Amino acid sequence: MFNSIRPKATPFVWNAFLKYSILFSVSLVLLFSACKKDKSLEEDNLPQVTTTAIVPITPTRVTLKGNLSSKGRIKILDYGFLYDVRGYFDGPTMKTISLGSAAQAGEFTAEIEGLNPGFGVNDRGYLYAKAYFTNEFGTVYGERLRVAMPYLVSRGISPRQGKIGDRITLDGDFFASATKLLKVRFNQIEAKIISATDKKIVVEVPPGLPVRHGEGVGIDINTDGQLTPAQGDFTILATFKDFSPKSGPTNTVLHFTGENLPAGFSSSDGIEILVGGVKTYTFAYQEFTATALESNLVKVKVAAKINGVEVELPGEFTYTPPVITSMTPTSALAFELITFKGTNFPLATPFHYATMKVGNATASAALYNGDVTASIPPHLEPGTYPVSFISGPFTITMPQQLTVKPYQMFSLSPATGFPLTELTIKGTFNRFQEYFVHFGDQRIKGTAVSNTDVLVAAPLADHGTELKALVEMVGGQKIPVPGVFVVKGPLITSFSPSSGGPGTQVTIKGANFRSDFGVSIDLGTGYAPADEVNENTIKFTVPRIIGSGTNKLKVMINSQTAVSASSFTVIN
Repeated sequence: MFNSIRPKATPFVWNAFLKYSILFSVSLVLLFSACKKDKSLEEDNLPQVTTTAIVPITPTRVTLKGNLSSKGRIKILDYGFLYDVRGYFDGPTMKTISLGSAAQAGEFTAEIEGLNPGFGVNDRGYLYAKAYFTNEFGTVYGERLRVAMPYLVSRGISPRQGKIGDRITLDGDFFASATKLLKVRFNQIEAKIISATDKKIVVEVPPGLPVRHGEGVGIDINTDGQLTPAQGDFTILATFKDFSPKSGPTNTVLHFTGENLPAGFSSSDGIEILVGGVKTYTFAYQEFTATALESNLVKVKVAAKINGVEVELPGEFTYTPPVITSMTPTSALAFELITFKGTNFPLATPFHYATMKVGNATASAALYNGDVTASIPPHLEPGTYPVSFISGPFTITMPQQLTVKPYQMFSLSPATGFPLTELTIKGTFNRFQEYFVHFGDQRIKGTAVSNTDVLVAAPLADHGTELKALVEMVGGQKIPVPGVFVVKGPLITSFSPSSGGPGTQVTIKGANFRSDFGVSIDLGTGYAPADEVNENTIKFTVPRIIGSGTNKLKVMINSQTAVSASSFTVIN
């Protein structure tokens, strides 16, 4: 059998074992220490960053907030914020706000300006943002936050119309207390801001607006670069500053200076011009003008009144008196025209010019071909009267007096004739004036073809009627005309045969028969037309359809009738 053999340890072997055991233990300790050191070093290099808030200030401006709780020991390269309208943080819509490399632990902020729906805010009004921190080891990010952006809102304008310098209030959400840039423009012209709060902006209507009275003006509000139109319409009103000329005769045309005055086809609604406190006529063609109508004052104030608000213009308007050099004629009939020559007469407009006073009677005067004319009052009795010319506050007494001549009638001719014969009345008349001539109860219009002749048609009446004429003057008085007019008409002296049936030809003898008018014969049981007519003879044929009977014959010519002395018998 074999006994087991245990080797015997030598001193060399033991020493080697101890040496390697110690080296292994030391290696384990070093390895553990190195691992622990590497972990501590990694923790020291990683910063701790968070995105704490997105705070809207205005619709175009926000404050971004972040916090850095630990910045690590490794060199800092950059920190700040990223913001994006989509929230993906990639592509051209992402923007970076770098705060540099001097980061300190704690809160840090950044402000974004100039946001608008086309830059920095998406269609839904959201903005996304997150903080970031970068060192030599890399970049860490805070969580992504989202905020709904506020909107600039206009709700109204008050008042809705005004002139330059008026104060207008805009209502809405304007964020004015936090706005760095606030502007209000009227048709692209910047207005002076009187006061501004988050809910109201008060501005002055600026000068220089290229619009006319009554036209609309666009208003827009600019808050930190974001534009919004004011809600509602605004209408500009005219601003009157002065007028010219400062003197002139009655009806002088006044011109005005100012801004936004009406002209052309623009409206002048709501505008009144007061001359001496009295509303006058205005016109708005190529420019806006008014008329200095007649006044009893020499000096008057001129004011513009717009929608009930009256503004007095500088200076006064002084009326200047007319200068009269002559008056003609000095002897005339009532209603005849008197002509005044001179200068500085009331200007020609479609309104009242001046007044002529003859004795105690007055008549309106009018400008014609540079002269002023007036008719002598028609009711004036013949005589001599003082004459004065009145224009506004001025009364000019003429050195000559006016003699009113009486109307006179001299004759009527011809003395006899048929109805509608043209008659001539001789007398004193106003040429071209129409006069009514009375023949008994008939009133017929005549015309003065000269200062001595009136033509009128003879009235209708039976043969032998004698008529006297009365001429009705403009004032109503009737003046008799010397002479008598005797009316001529048809006469029947005889007829033959004295009886007959249908087809029988009858001859009537007489006088004053006329062929220039229709002639009809009344047989009592029917009518027959004339076959032949001359001054002394009428022939007719008994018609086929007629009743029997015995009656006097009647000849009718131009509304005049002649009756036979004996009767005609119709045999049928």
